[in-house]
Amino acid sequence: MNSSSKQVNGNASTYKIENFYKINKTDAHIHILHDANKFLKSAQEINFQLISINADVPYYPYPPLEEQQEIIKSHQKEFPGMLNYVTTFSMKNWDSPDWVKETLDYLKYSFENGAVAVKVWKNIGMEIKDKDGKFIQIDNPKFDPIFDFLSKNNIPLLGHIGEPKNCWLPVEKMTVNNDKNYFKNHPEYHMYLHPEYPSYEEIINSRNNMLEKHPDLKFIGCHLASLE
Repeated sequence: MNSSSKQVNGNASTYKIENFYKINKTDAHIHILHDANKFLKSAQEINFQLISINADVPYYPYPPLEEQQEIIKSHQKEFPGMLNYVTTFSMKNWDSPDWVKETLDYLKYSFENGAVAVKVWKNIGMEIKDKDGKFIQIDNPKFDPIFDFLSKNNIPLLGHIGEPKNCWLPVEKMTVNNDKNYFKNHPEYHMYLHPEYPSYEEIINSRNNMLEKHPDLKFIGCHLASLE
């Protein structure tokens, strides 16, 4: 390689890096769960918009939902215009007659404070049971007022409903290492080990039934809509 070709290649690399910094970019699915701002500063330097997703996850490192929301609100003040967030709701007190009202009140508070969408997680369908011991699926009629409210107000719903089909296979038959590693470390969600839990088809059908009931709902199926 002569000196002129080295110069051309060098200029091309510099050009690509400069363009990377200039282009507006969005990371549409991250989880900001603590007060540290190093990641946000780095994202700001390279021109990223961020969408942080709150989730009803019961284990570390996820703090309680109210704390997740307050962390995001604090970061939004420090990085105005750069950070949006997706709220969610708790499944606690599901059997209470006040659950729907309390959930709508919490969501309305979230939207008044800048939330742009709502997330539902796999605990619906794969974990939470009602007072009769039945798994609560996403097409349960009790969710209808929530999804009607979102439809009426043009608010998107993000759905991590179920898991990939690998979840119902032995680890050694799973098709990707990411799933193998995850389900080794989270056997509580490895449905192959829990045949008494709902099937993949039951969970996906419940999602599809929910969407049929709410045709105007903007729905974003996370993780390739659990069809990966």
